[in-house]
Amino acid sequence: MHRLIITTCGALVLNTSMLSAFCQTAGTSWYPQSIALPANHRYPCTLNPLPRDLTGIPQSEKLYIDHAFSLLLKMLQAKIVMFDTVSWDNQQYQSAYSKYYANTVSARQKFLQLAAPKGLEGFRNDVINGLDKQVAFFQKAAKMRTEGKSAQDIMAIPEGKTASSLYISAWQKISARYPNLSTPVKDSMYHHLCALDIF
Repeated sequence: MHRLIITTCGALVLNTSMLSAFCQTAGTSWYPQSIALPANHRYPCTLNPLPRDLTGIPQSEKLYIDHAFSLLLKMLQAKIVMFDTVSWDNQQYQSAYSKYYANTVSARQKFLQLAAPKGLEGFRNDVINGLDKQVAFFQKAAKMRTEGKSAQDIMAIPEGKTASSLYISAWQKISARYPNLSTPVKDSMYHHLCALDIF
């Protein structure tokens, strides 16, 4: 007979064996070994991988930061590929948007489900709201490029600037939260949000 167990983060598992497996996964770093982009794409800024030690982050919050920035990496990589595509002529813009949308929404949902430490809800909300504006930007951009508008034309889409402001706000909140970050950790976290930005 299975025994239902509720984990500390609210997930349901059937037995202690499943609980052990769940906790092992939940407590594991999600950050990849490589941050390489697909061929022909480059980061718009100097992005270094998130340091494993996360010096300057309280121990109790390190896993959240690891998971959050792992998902930010997925979002920003999808953004870079999509932005490059709408910047180039003669591309399959709608097909690229469909792939971008699927990848971004998947990472967004996981990001939203993370249990943000108290005081980081504003950071989480800024990222989510910025991402939603950015998705709207690329939806319009793909349509405009398909209709023959130029890459320069799409930069006037207002949702792009709104998303940018929200990402700046997210950085301000997280840097205020962690004033004692080591330089490598601070630079990496900043450039994750920088690379997610369109401007």
